[in-house]
Amino acid sequence: MQLFVFGLLPLISTTAATSNLRRAADLIIDVGSKSVLREANAHDSVAEVTIELTNHKGIEYVGPISLGGQSLMAIYDTGSFDVMAVSDHCSSCNIPARMKVYHNKSSKTFKKGKSSETFEHWFAGGSITARLDYDTVAMGTKGTIVKADGTAIWQVTDTTLPQWTREELCKFTTVVGLGFGAVAPDSPAGIAPVVQLLEKAGTKSFAICLRKGKSNPGYVTLNPRYDFTSAGFKSMFRHLPVVGHKHWAVEHSGVSYFNGHYTDRRCDGPGECVAIIDSGTSLIGVPGLHMMFISEFASHIAPDCSNLDKLPDLNFDLGGHRFPLPASAYVLQLDGKCYAAFQQINLESNHGLAWVLGLPFLRHYFTLWDRQGPGLYIAEQGDNCKPGMANNMSVELAKTNGTFRAHIEPTIGDISQARLPSWAPHASEKITV
Repeated sequence: MQLFVFGLLPLISTTAATSNLRRAADLIIDVGSKSVLREANAHDSVAEVTIELTNHKGIEYVGPISLGGQSLMAIYDTGSFDVMAVSDHCSSCNIPARMKVYHNKSSKTFKKGKSSETFEHWFAGGSITARLDYDTVAMGTKGTIVKADGTAIWQVTDTTLPQWTREELCKFTTVVGLGFGAVAPDSPAGIAPVVQLLEKAGTKSFAICLRKGKSNPGYVTLNPRYDFTSAGFKSMFRHLPVVGHKHWAVEHSGVSYFNGHYTDRRCDGPGECVAIIDSGTSLIGVPGLHMMFISEFASHIAPDCSNLDKLPDLNFDLGGHRFPLPASAYVLQLDGKCYAAFQQINLESNHGLAWVLGLPFLRHYFTLWDRQGPGLYIAEQGDNCKPGMANNMSVELAKTNGTFRAHIEPTIGDISQARLPSWAPHASEKITV
């Protein structure tokens, strides 16, 4: 699960519009004789559903979900595996009056778990005590929803997490896990493996797009109608196979800038690095051994934001493809000052040092998550959060080609409230991907 830490990040101190997502029918782009979309048919058992996410200062995106017929606000988190909801049984929670919590007695579909015993879960920033029960979960609008009956729900009965104990920090009362796999890994002792929500709902794929710009919204689309085998799809999306068995992790073979002239060589060998793509992490998590390289790179950022259109791209080599991040992605702006969107996370995995590509990466690309592959398909983000064709106009620093890229304002981001990945609560440990 992906919960949060405030004020504990070793940050680079440089030195450190709302538009609706178009439906699938509007996304058809012909390449040759084939489309990137497949036709819906009578055998499709699940609907395509788009959930709009509200952007809170660039560090978290929240959207609606229904638990037992009760509408709550949730984080949709690819680093989490469970549905966890603040309940009216939580004595330590301090939730603002405008926010709703889960009341199992108000649900007609609630089913009590086999045990009333509670279990403690440790996350970055604190702990949660919760009990396991079951209810109907629905995502989407009244007209089109994805529903899963008898879904496992952890009712939060106690917590030390600041998001749920400090009223001014609370923007959501539910975490919805979109994690890798059919069941949640590492279930507490004595608990049978918990089937994940998307598995229960029959959702084979989903997409995440966070619109570029100062404070724009994002979108989660369940069951998007893409034809992964079409020529048009293959020309637009780059495929990244998932490595490991617990996380949305992909091979990471290097980071560079200035057209590869400046490269951190510590990921050159096989198994030296891995990147976890995580919608629940606020910034880009960097292993400690790479921080000197990133600090030098971030030193180019002018604190007054005056040189954003002249900064170099930071290139990530992932799964055999290069993904450049421009300054509009790796810089956050607050009160007229600019900050680098990096944080140190010392995670060693069975596939090497772990980078975590959080919201800055997802704000620049359109990402499709294939649960069956398993794999990720990543495209350029086009207008109105559509997938777009790749272009080479924003690859390197302007002085290398004599031209300047179009200036895009970075997202407003309050790095003092940035979240670490909760699946590594100590931010310095050995993990298995």
